[in-house]
Amino acid sequence: LQDILDLPELAELKVVAGSAGLNRVACWSHIVEMPDVAEWVHAGDLLFTTGIGIHTDLSQLSHIVRECHAKGVAGLIINIGPYIPQTPEFILALADELDFPILELPWQVRLSEVIRVIYNFIAMKQFGDTVLQEILESILYGNAANYHNLITRAASYDYNLGQPQQIMVIKFDNLESYLRESVVLTEQQVRVHKLQIQNTIRSVFDSHNKKILMMLRLDTAIIMLPTLATHEEQSKTRKIAEELSQDFKTRYEGLNLFIGWGNPCETIAGAPKGLSQAEQAMKVAQTVMGHHRFSAFDDLGFYKVLFNVKDREELENFRSEVLKNLLAYDLKHNAQLVETLTVFLEENENFTSVSERLFIHRNTLKYRLQKIADISGRNLTDPKDRMLLYFATTVHRFLAISHDNVYSGR
Repeated sequence: LQDILDLPELAELKVVAGSAGLNRVACWSHIVEMPDVAEWVHAGDLLFTTGIGIHTDLSQLSHIVRECHAKGVAGLIINIGPYIPQTPEFILALADELDFPILELPWQVRLSEVIRVIYNFIAMKQFGDTVLQEILESILYGNAANYHNLITRAASYDYNLGQPQQIMVIKFDNLESYLRESVVLTEQQVRVHKLQIQNTIRSVFDSHNKKILMMLRLDTAIIMLPTLATHEEQSKTRKIAEELSQDFKTRYEGLNLFIGWGNPCETIAGAPKGLSQAEQAMKVAQTVMGHHRFSAFDDLGFYKVLFNVKDREELENFRSEVLKNLLAYDLKHNAQLVETLTVFLEENENFTSVSERLFIHRNTLKYRLQKIADISGRNLTDPKDRMLLYFATTVHRFLAISHDNVYSGR
């Protein structure tokens, strides 16, 4: 809606309430005059009303606003005139409470012309987004011979593929259940909800003057952004990831996400490798990073080596050699000794930090560590044994996160 308000042809369209909802996505625009709007509207509709259908009973506007909000309508434009001389204060308060945008349009402005401008803008925006998504798909999964053509096509939409690019992956680990819990039932509601999620992502990048290419595949958003390999630019990428994580925590309570990004590539020919790096970073963030929920490929350390090991059986044999007895004990007694050992080594043997992460008492931790030493036969105070255990627990986590690779279709 904010994009629509920025159109110079619509300068007389004014927001009077619900401005916090201006990030809502509008997919269609039309006039509805019936008080019982639920039967005639869909998620993503931007509605106009003159008030002729409510016969001067302005109290019915409350019902209309609540119904529109429940259906996922983008907003309501009131044509101020003989039927609704001004938007009632109780409607303004309700709209602000619901973050549901109410806009006013003077009576003398032709509705048909405003609807035409909005419709054309929406159609062109949707077409442009589709083309840019197709370009991104071709870069990541298509024919390398088409790169020159892709660069030319992207330039016509003001996106410069000739500069270094970076791939970021955002994985929503519970998107479908989140949509169900949000009572998103119809196909249109699901579509609008996913468009809203993409719009939230774009707004964060926009705030950093980053125009992006993006596509949503199943429960994963794949993003290409222009960037450089400088410390300053990579710090900005990390800040964007932090803001995305915080934004979604605030806007979409209960929707968990994990973010990973690869190294910048000088040309788009390196984008598929950048995608693989981003997926690896995201999977480590999902399993290892705890509350941070995001990771750069450069953060992976020893995991980089493990992702390049082709023989999984060798890793499994190494894990079994070092952790076999602990894993067997955990399986039989649900003792969480391997998890305790992993956190103990990650936290550099800081008892306070380990106890807080595991939600256990310090004495319980001491008991578990003694148990680990007895069962494994390793001395936790010996540097060589600690190093071996660290590598083994890292391999154990890696085997869990590298079991499949479904994000890029491989």
